[in-house]
Amino acid sequence: MHLVCEICLHVNEFTQERPRFCGYCGKPLPSSSEGKLPTVSAAEQIVPPTLDFDPLGETLAPRNGSATHARTPEEIGGYRLIRKLGTGGMGSVYEAVHLSSGQRAAVKLINPEYLSSPQNIGRFRLEGRLASSIAHPRCVFVFAADEEAGQPYIIMELMPGTNLADLVNKNGPLKTTEAIERILDVIEGLQEAHRLGVIHRDVKPSNCFLDVDGRVKVGDFGLAKSQSAEGDLTRSGTFVGTVLFASPEQIKCQPLDIQSDVYSVAATLYFLLTGRAPFHDVDMMAATARIVTDDPLPMRTYKSEIPEALDRVVLRGIEREKVKRWADLAEFRAALLPFLPGQLSVAGLGYRFGAFVFDWAVVFAALMIIRLAFAVFFGEWMNDPMAPNFYSHVIRGVLLSSATWVSYFGLCEWLLGFTPGKWMFGLRVRTANGIDAPRWWQALSRAGLFYLLWYVDYWLVVPTAIYMRSRGSVDP
Repeated sequence: MHLVCEICLHVNEFTQERPRFCGYCGKPLPSSSEGKLPTVSAAEQIVPPTLDFDPLGETLAPRNGSATHARTPEEIGGYRLIRKLGTGGMGSVYEAVHLSSGQRAAVKLINPEYLSSPQNIGRFRLEGRLASSIAHPRCVFVFAADEEAGQPYIIMELMPGTNLADLVNKNGPLKTTEAIERILDVIEGLQEAHRLGVIHRDVKPSNCFLDVDGRVKVGDFGLAKSQSAEGDLTRSGTFVGTVLFASPEQIKCQPLDIQSDVYSVAATLYFLLTGRAPFHDVDMMAATARIVTDDPLPMRTYKSEIPEALDRVVLRGIEREKVKRWADLAEFRAALLPFLPGQLSVAGLGYRFGAFVFDWAVVFAALMIIRLAFAVFFGEWMNDPMAPNFYSHVIRGVLLSSATWVSYFGLCEWLLGFTPGKWMFGLRVRTANGIDAPRWWQALSRAGLFYLLWYVDYWLVVPTAIYMRSRGSVDP
């Protein structure tokens, strides 16, 4: 059988127990007695939109199905409500204007049907407390979280209304550079939340809002959880989140940590690049099962121009087993940076210069040892161009010095991916795909070219020595 969600119009398939929540938007499905959602046969199945997002959805239903008909206030917290912007699973967001200053903001109120549940009110208050503790330009600012006449409310920064899901819906999958730039903003905001011990638990394209400058801000911390909190307002065995962007451990209702957000961020990037979630099934029961049992298809299955190395990076972010996944967002971010056009910061240049100075000092010491050995075994050939076999000695010196340089840089970068100096400053050498270490011929060619450019003046020794030797042979 099939149930069509009246909110997102996706079809939820089931064979036994009737689902209570929409697997796509996470909103409660009214009971059949309410007559709001038709049960249709496969022949009558409505083809849903191809988007895997909801504006403000989550999966908690009103406690015991209770509801209240309390009216939405016209004014609250010193703000006058103008119009409703959207409704989620537990709250509604309104555009509002401050009564005295005229400042516009977004006011989130808990939906009336949830006011009778102390647990849901507690979760709403927790959202305000956690969100207001995060002050970062890549997170939606929360100005106040309070309660008035028994109505909890959250006053937030008013966003233009566009989110990443809207962007993909309008323009299609994003180009590689744009998608990575957007997701790096998301990572930056979530890293601040993680630093404060807050797990978002509902990262998805529709919770990533665009500001007037086109930068992304993470919002809707309605399902966020503090890792340091003693209590947990989520009922045991209850899934919270949006299925298509939720981690396997989240679906299995296991304890969560920051790696759950890593999965959701990677799934969001998958969506930005392909226009679909990693597991895009009409049958949401099947999608839920596949998330915890199957590996997603490579992004190149849907969009062949995506770099193969980038595909591997994203797929590692949505590994079912946490041990195979990126350890944290910092590690995921570092793996994405090579796919952006090179933009060296002052600090980055400083690190590279410091690494080179260290490596050059090591090579220079080795070359000095070689030069001293030549002086011992072949005499003061460097100061006497007229010495016997001077030309052959110069050639040997050049070959040995170049071999020392190329061996040091080439072999280290080929075998290890870094030299000792680069290792000290946390730098790595990678191929154009940003993932693989260079092959032996790439590493040696790179080191050889660098040697030629750095010691271009040294190669003048040979022609100068020949010239001086010829002059010495004709002078009286």
